[in-house]
Amino acid sequence: MNRRAVENLIKAGALDAFGATRKQLMQVYPMVMDQAAQESKELISGQMSLFDFMAPEEKKRFEITYPAVGEFSKELRLSFEKEVLGIYLSGHPLEEYESLWRSRITAVSTDFSLDEETGVSRVRGDARECIGGLVAGKTIKYTKTNQVMAFVNIEDLVGTVECLVFPRVYEQYRALFEEDSKIFIEGRVSAEDDKPSKLIAERAWRFDEMPRVLWIQFGSREEYLRMQGELLDLIGESDGIDEVRVYLRDTKQYRKMEGKIAVTPETVRAFGAYFGADNVRVTAKKT
Repeated sequence: MNRRAVENLIKAGALDAFGATRKQLMQVYPMVMDQAAQESKELISGQMSLFDFMAPEEKKRFEITYPAVGEFSKELRLSFEKEVLGIYLSGHPLEEYESLWRSRITAVSTDFSLDEETGVSRVRGDARECIGGLVAGKTIKYTKTNQVMAFVNIEDLVGTVECLVFPRVYEQYRALFEEDSKIFIEGRVSAEDDKPSKLIAERAWRFDEMPRVLWIQFGSREEYLRMQGELLDLIGESDGIDEVRVYLRDTKQYRKMEGKIAVTPETVRAFGAYFGADNVRVTAKKT
């Protein structure tokens, strides 16, 4: 096997059973292959090296060890899987944004597919809908007047849907339609007989351009007061445009905290580590 093949196996997760992270495997596989090639050459030529005369405990000093480099971010691991397999295998890049995604959309990609029984899609022609997801692909076309338009495939957690972006809208939002961008698209449904419906884009924005609210749930006021210091410290470590709100489960009360943060997968994980992942939610801020 050549190096590219081994690298692709690592990126796909096929070598996870070795008990090392994919980042560690990427660091050591060139040395492993060099060592294997050298041993193979010596075996063919009948040569013996000093290594062959060493005691087993001495040989351990020369074994390749995994460096303490941690692991690739989840987003990077998923992008590697998509690169070499064409699909996401161990998760989906939108999973960490699911609460935000569901709070803003009015339709998912499968709503545009033809129903097997009725032969029509769930969304109706000319209805206004909002979808969200990853830009999975883009095809550029030119109109008769040489203006640029695009057919953009948006992938969400359940499938893909095609969006038509006409010249005026494409010119306004072209920077958003780069592959793997996480965006919302609002527009009008275009329905045709015996074909999946499409969305004609009218407006688009990135996931991180919309103010959000990070909710932290506590069982009671006493529990909140006991952990208030840690919460204030975490808020102080981040700077952004998003709010933090506390919800008390026993009294069903909530309050807005002072200070703003930037809601990212990293900050959500940090709050989840302190207060429990099940007690942390992200929603869109209602305007």
